[in-house]
Amino acid sequence: MAYSDFRDRGLAALRRDGDGNLSLDRGFTSKGGRQIRVRILQQGKPIASTTKVTESTSEDESVEEEILNARNSIFDEELHHEIHREARNLINQGVRCVGTSVLIPFETDKQIEIDLVTSESSASEDFIGSSPVVDNVAISLRILLSYAHRQSLQNRSQKPPPLRESRNPRPLYALLKPVIEYFQHRSHVQSMQTFLEQLRKTLAVAGLDLATETFESFQDLAVASSATNKPYDSSIETLLQQLTSCPHSTTTLHLPDGATNVKIDIHTALHPPTLGSSFHVFNNNILPMSPVAQLPPSAQYSSLAPLESYITHTTSLSILQYLLSQFSTWHAFSPCSNSIMRNRPGSRDREIVSVVLDKGQLGLTWQRNGRLNDQGTWTWDDLGVEGIGEKRSLVDVFRTF
Repeated sequence: MAYSDFRDRGLAALRRDGDGNLSLDRGFTSKGGRQIRVRILQQGKPIASTTKVTESTSEDESVEEEILNARNSIFDEELHHEIHREARNLINQGVRCVGTSVLIPFETDKQIEIDLVTSESSASEDFIGSSPVVDNVAISLRILLSYAHRQSLQNRSQKPPPLRESRNPRPLYALLKPVIEYFQHRSHVQSMQTFLEQLRKTLAVAGLDLATETFESFQDLAVASSATNKPYDSSIETLLQQLTSCPHSTTTLHLPDGATNVKIDIHTALHPPTLGSSFHVFNNNILPMSPVAQLPPSAQYSSLAPLESYITHTTSLSILQYLLSQFSTWHAFSPCSNSIMRNRPGSRDREIVSVVLDKGQLGLTWQRNGRLNDQGTWTWDDLGVEGIGEKRSLVDVFRTF
């Protein structure tokens, strides 16, 4: 059910002229309709805008079309009003109100602008390009407002609470929050996937495998809305469930030792206590004597930087476990250490090999008895054969010790 100010404006009279033709009399309300416009701004300049919806301007426009255009105009005006109300409480998420526009962060140098324009100005606007992102945002906002109306109607049909001296404040509709949650979640997932892909390329140059599997709960709105194998009501409920649920993704890493899996759950929510994304990490299928087994079975982080450090350290330990499985004369130097060692039979010489894994680079250091003149370092980078690092595999280099 719409807010009373806009609900009352939804009433208009049908009048018949001298020729018997019906027309819609909207009183003092302007005949020209208004509509929500969503644009992508890059450094303040628009690069994409929602698909233009033009109203019929012919004099013989049917009364049904007049009613439809008037209804859509009032709906978008209420949507714009509710978006502004909610935006004032989302300043901590980077949302800004500039005049009649609402700006929400999108990418590094981009913003999403939401404003209300007349149909005439929208039709006369120069074409600046289209994007499924802006169309999906506009569709999502309208669906969420319709859902809020339905929830309000259901609440009004319930038994009313006891009377109080002061009226309860009108609650804010969650319209922008799901959109911002999705953008934040997508940004974090893409950043993590970029990091994992760089790590995979680095390990591949060294002859090591790192496989990933990703499941995302939030499908693309265009894909979900175009599903034809479901009834209409089922498709709408699916969309509402996706829009009103906090997005989450699960990525599973299969580490080089072949026996260790790391599952990463990413949840994004803009309500306490999270107010952003949280990263939950779980170690699975760990061998009892593996260096990875010395790590806690689970961990939780609130940003990507410590998560990347955890993945890097865990992968380093997995590489050591892989080397231990291939070369039985070596053993772990100490729990959770990135080094392994061995004592040569019949000799007091002790050799230590350390694995250092960083973004885009894998390093292997060999040293005997701590002597500076009896050591070596090999490096692999994510550039592959085009890089300046070692071209042999890690195992081939290790066999030379």
